[in-house]
Amino acid sequence: MKSLPIIIAAAAAAAPFAQGVTTFGFEDPDLAVTSGSVLPASVLVQNAYYETEDEFGDPLATPGFRADVSAATAGDPGLSGYGSAISGKALDGTNGPVMFTFASALNLSGFGVVLDNSAFGNIQQTGGDPAFGTNILFYDAADNLVGFIGVDQTVPGFTVADGSTFENVSKVVLPSGAFYDNVSFAAQAVPEPSAAALGALGLLMLFKRRRG
Repeated sequence: MKSLPIIIAAAAAAAPFAQGVTTFGFEDPDLAVTSGSVLPASVLVQNAYYETEDEFGDPLATPGFRADVSAATAGDPGLSGYGSAISGKALDGTNGPVMFTFASALNLSGFGVVLDNSAFGNIQQTGGDPAFGTNILFYDAADNLVGFIGVDQTVPGFTVADGSTFENVSKVVLPSGAFYDNVSFAAQAVPEPSAAALGALGLLMLFKRRRG
């Protein structure tokens, strides 16, 4: 039987985290445990694969990661031989990439994650630019790579606490070969164009049309 994708709602309980940071701890069976601020958009957490061809076998103009039919799961890394528990359960990415897909694009000003306490991983795989397997990848809605953060799965408890800014992010892909815990996003909704900006653009187009 096919599993349904996990949907993490954009709701979060108040907690003493930095403002604007949302952290997923994966202790709940539906992966919905969230601490910190409220994400500006809901997010799907799914297993993923890298697709290079369309349904006719022709190369895609822009290859990209697609959601698998199987749902992402969480578990105790220790029970799978991936070292002691990080802080209880963690997101299982040992059998393939895991993808976070936002309902609407976000601007990220920080990202964090803690890897399992094993020395396994760093599986080189096809897909992504640069080579997928040692980087967390950030994509826009058109599957254009907007940024990446390196990870070393061979270092037990490898921790990412990165303050890079990535704009218009619609997907975040974690490489296979590891368990992931305390995935955190410092996120803001992509601002809508202001009425003043839209008005100025309209006047500019009208000016150009009249000159033409």
